[in-house]
Amino acid sequence: MFALNTPDLRGQILRHRALHPDRFKKCRKAEAGRAQKIKELSQLNNVIRTAGKATVDSRTQVLKHMLEARDQECRILDEIKQKEVASAQMCSLVDEKLAQFVDKEYSINATCADPTIALLDDDPRLKEFARRIRSKAVGLIQRAQIIENKQRREKRAMEIKEQEKCWLEEYTAKNCDMELKERLTEINKKKDFREGIIKQIATHPSKDCTNFEAEKERCEEVLAKELAEIKAEKEATFHRKEALKRSTLEELSRRKKELSDRKQDELDFEMKKLLEQEALNVAIDAGRDTWSKNVEANRRRQELAALKLVEMQHAAESSLSKQAAKASSEIEIGRAILVSAQEADEVFNEPKQRAIQQRDYCNQLDRVLELKKMAIKEEKDREKELDRIYLEACKQEETKLKNEDEFQRDVGLEMGKCLR
Repeated sequence: MFALNTPDLRGQILRHRALHPDRFKKCRKAEAGRAQKIKELSQLNNVIRTAGKATVDSRTQVLKHMLEARDQECRILDEIKQKEVASAQMCSLVDEKLAQFVDKEYSINATCADPTIALLDDDPRLKEFARRIRSKAVGLIQRAQIIENKQRREKRAMEIKEQEKCWLEEYTAKNCDMELKERLTEINKKKDFREGIIKQIATHPSKDCTNFEAEKERCEEVLAKELAEIKAEKEATFHRKEALKRSTLEELSRRKKELSDRKQDELDFEMKKLLEQEALNVAIDAGRDTWSKNVEANRRRQELAALKLVEMQHAAESSLSKQAAKASSEIEIGRAILVSAQEADEVFNEPKQRAIQQRDYCNQLDRVLELKKMAIKEEKDREKELDRIYLEACKQEETKLKNEDEFQRDVGLEMGKCLR
């Protein structure tokens, strides 16, 4: 098939494959990354359970440890993804150089060979072989771009979550300060009222009451007026808290909607790019024979199936993350409202109230941990299924390549015999 004074192109391809014997290296890296991620999540769960057993005063320190663990987990995932992107880019560069080598060798053989061998310039098998190598390089570059876009989206989502968490902490601290000031004001009023009564009793120990019924009615009117004022103040405080809660929930829902819309726009943009690339490939391969068209159609179907699997994985992860975020936000808001809705006379029952709050907080943390465990379990099952599908596809591709290699070898041997 090639000139006799040049090295065998098939031998060059086989030597290149011998340099990369491990075809499932990426799968092993993904498994190692998942194991590391599970380990970090277990450490994070231990930190959260420690926070549930701690007191209310130490929640700030525990939250700091949680944020540090989450940052460490993000850094580890970023390093793993950067390594995968670098390996994909390296493989794409090697495949591009190999394609250039194929074109160069074929052009040299076509110019330096005998006149009878020059008729093989339009051999469809050689063109299909070179096109397949180029398509592999393009596929690797596209996968590297997809990984980079996913990493950028995850980083942006983490930044938005951190910003929302800081904003919620500021809101809770501000609300607690406001409630503390209101309680101090009410306690000072009661203290002044009590001191005034004690002082009046000390200065005027006895008072003549000529009309007892009129004095009784006057005292009842004063008490009713005071009770009405206290009730009005409580109702105003309750309405103000309800308004703050509604505004907080509206702000959180608006931010979640903006984040989901942004993610959907990015996915639509990537899908549009892939469709444009597929349309361009279809236009280029319009004049090829039926066999090459069938191979290209199978490749496109596999890519579309992979994209659908990725979309399903994104949808499942987004739904689970939304549930966890909603549960955590409801827990924080409910706890803040519970603390702020206490009455002024419950200041003297502070130890009992603290124990009740700690018990509720532990129950809520257990609920969040159960949700996280369910999410981790579903993610592991989904990743196992994806790995199984990927390994089956790799085995099918290996079988197909082996059959094609045997066919090319037989054809080359027969043509060599004919030429000799």
